[in-house]
Amino acid sequence: MKKEILLVNYEYPPIGGGAGKAMFHLAQELMRTEEYHLTMMFGADARLGAFPTIEGANHYPLFSSRDGMHRTGAACMVKFLVRAYSMLPAILKDRKIDLIHYFFSMPTGLLSFAHPKIPYIVSMRGGDCPGYNAGEMEVMHRIMRPLNRRVVKGACKVVAVSQALRDAVRSTLNAPACQVIPNGIDVPNESKTQYSKLIEPLRLVMVSRLSATKRTELLLAAVSRVRGCHLTLVGEGEKLADLKAQAQALGILDRVDFKGCLPKSLVYRELHKADVFVLPSPGEGMSNAMLEAMSVGLPVVGVNSGGTRELVDNGVSGWLADPRDLETGLTGVIARLVADRSGLPDAGRAARAACRDRFTWGATVEAYRKIYQECMFQSGTPRIKPGACGSKPGPDQAPLDANR
Repeated sequence: MKKEILLVNYEYPPIGGGAGKAMFHLAQELMRTEEYHLTMMFGADARLGAFPTIEGANHYPLFSSRDGMHRTGAACMVKFLVRAYSMLPAILKDRKIDLIHYFFSMPTGLLSFAHPKIPYIVSMRGGDCPGYNAGEMEVMHRIMRPLNRRVVKGACKVVAVSQALRDAVRSTLNAPACQVIPNGIDVPNESKTQYSKLIEPLRLVMVSRLSATKRTELLLAAVSRVRGCHLTLVGEGEKLADLKAQAQALGILDRVDFKGCLPKSLVYRELHKADVFVLPSPGEGMSNAMLEAMSVGLPVVGVNSGGTRELVDNGVSGWLADPRDLETGLTGVIARLVADRSGLPDAGRAARAACRDRFTWGATVEAYRKIYQECMFQSGTPRIKPGACGSKPGPDQAPLDANR
């Protein structure tokens, strides 16, 4: 008999960031096995597009109005919790849930107080760890830290996407057993082969939510200090207006393109057009956007901190700037690449190879399967037979209408 897993996340494609994508890919792979049946409860906003369904899984979208595609807001988090708390008893009554998998200890992990007898795991993503993203939700973290610690303490397993995040979770939330399972990426068949010539501007691209923690203003400042480069920004967020005003004040509006949110196909088009992917955020757990750039063979520039330094082999697959003086560091790296682009093809190939060798969804799913087995065994549920993921399709069950 298949084991029943409930996946819970307050974000899910097309809304949110890396955690929603991770849940989608994990669910997609798990449903290809003979071992699990999945129920998924997640945040949704009909104004921002239809969510993707997983054939054979049960979908429980909790609709509410978000502040934006990549911004939830405290009010929306509270609404999600209230609706999820109301929905959860019906799900538990209808389905014999063997294990619950929460993405984020805060806010989704708070639902664990409603089911003290069902084992659960928590996937930490970065924003739910106090102090990991400096300046992000500091007041909320101070108020909620005791509850956050209770959520983590009650979990059967706690998972972080990088060693840096694991260390932060261990120290701030007293979770010594926290372990690492990195994000995965599907490496596309086509890779980047063409780069701009020295007589052309170096083409930089950043794909990200434009929030304060991403430090995009430092990248704009660096671009203003280096002639011979052009920046494309893909994404939206609360800092968009400020960044446009900054670009105008710096006199670089003609060298910066603000593309807004783009569908995945157009994001990959921008990646193929660029010479270098840049992400100036010092507090990344493990950036899905950077993984996507690396997977197409695009060299990357990031910050020598957080999960980024675990993704990027400095000087091999990309270049890392010193977080202690980030604007100067970014300026120096970009200036060197404008002057000498001979290392870009080799760095791009190394970046793509790292994705193929170290960051596959198959490895990520297999690591979670082991955790699922351990948790269900510890709770008294017999171990499921070991088997390779992707052996057979999931059950033939019609998915919920994504536009309902």
